[in-house]
This record gives sequence, structure tokens and C-alpha cells, in this order.
Amino acid sequence: MGHITAMDFAEMDIDIDLALTWHLRSNHYPPVPLSMIEPCKAAIDAYWEGDCDVCGEAKPVTEARDYAYLITGIRKLSRGESLD
Repeated sequence: MGHITAMDFAEMDIDIDLALTWHLRSNHYPPVPLSMIEPCKAAIDAYWEGDCDVCGEAKPVTEARDYAYLITGIRKLSRGESLD
């Protein structure tokens, strides 16, 4: 999702399921199945909690590191692995 679109959704108080539906169907070709909404939400939750995949500790958010962890979490979930 583009940064500006994400900011607009946040300001409009759009439901996360609707925002993810829009993102998964509009920003990917072929569109990502809607069955990925729950794994995406789990990855977002793990991202905001600041869980570190390397050491397992809760860490302060740093944009580059946490983006990498978000992508790692999405990949794990898409393979059916646990984030724990």
C-alpha cells in the first residue's frame, strides 16, 4: 500500500480488513487471495509489538529493521509457519 494511501485510510478510520482487502486486490498482480488477510493482520501485530526475529526480545521500532521483520513475518505466515 502506498504511504499516502495508508495515511488517508488511517485518517478516514477505515477498517483494517477493508484496507487490507483493497491493498491485496489492487496492488498485486495477480491479486493476493483474501485468505491472506488474517496472516497479514498477524504480521502487522507482530510488527507493531516490536518482536525481534533474531533475539526474540521486544525492541523499540526502527523503520528499516522492523520493515525487514514484517516481510520475514509475512513470508513465514505464507509458508504456514508460526511467528512465535
